[in-house]
Amino acid sequence: MRKPLVMEGAALGTALVIFLALTLYRLELPGLYYDEAADAVLAVQMLQGQPVEIFKGAGLWLGDMAYPLMVMDYVGAVNSYLLVPFFAVLGIGVESLRLLTVLGSAAAVVLTYFLARSLFGWAAAALAVLLLAVHPSFVFWSRQGIYVTSLMAPLALGGLLSLRRWHAGGNFLKSGHNSRPGPGPRKDLLSGQDRQGFPAPHEPKLPTPKGRPHRRGRVRGPG
Repeated sequence: MRKPLVMEGAALGTALVIFLALTLYRLELPGLYYDEAADAVLAVQMLQGQPVEIFKGAGLWLGDMAYPLMVMDYVGAVNSYLLVPFFAVLGIGVESLRLLTVLGSAAAVVLTYFLARSLFGWAAAALAVLLLAVHPSFVFWSRQGIYVTSLMAPLALGGLLSLRRWHAGGNFLKSGHNSRPGPGPRKDLLSGQDRQGFPAPHEPKLPTPKGRPHRRGRVRGPG
């Protein structure tokens, strides 16, 4: 029992070390591009108490302070709010701005491991995160910081892992590949059995003529 845990920890730890080594090296390169700067402007304005640019009037006003809801037509301001503590602690700069997406992608690596382990076992999960940690596209866009999509990866993986945990009826830290369903009614809807949180489908009943009980059996033809 102890040996597999050590091997799993070593695999996940190795993947994280490799990923962080690749993404944190010269994090200021390449330079900022438009989407990164658009999110950063709102974060700086909120942090320094400056008048905040409200896109098309989409904002909340609390006293004299305005809080934006949108950065542009199809981009919300969630990332701008997440950037505020990074700027407050580490200072306003490219490295602190991009550290947000690097850590978000590191969380995606961890969640990928647990999700893959629950479905296919720890060996497949270890291979998955090691490949993900060195994937050129994943590494590049984790550094560059595509805020529209980069933080969706850990959110989506977390949602899938929660769904898997609910379906298996156990702890997601345990391998769902070998887990047993938890207590209570947790059966399949399609088979006509109960599942927690959903009403059980009932067998349809055929209407019967008034005063005549319905009997099951073979239908006889005339004569």
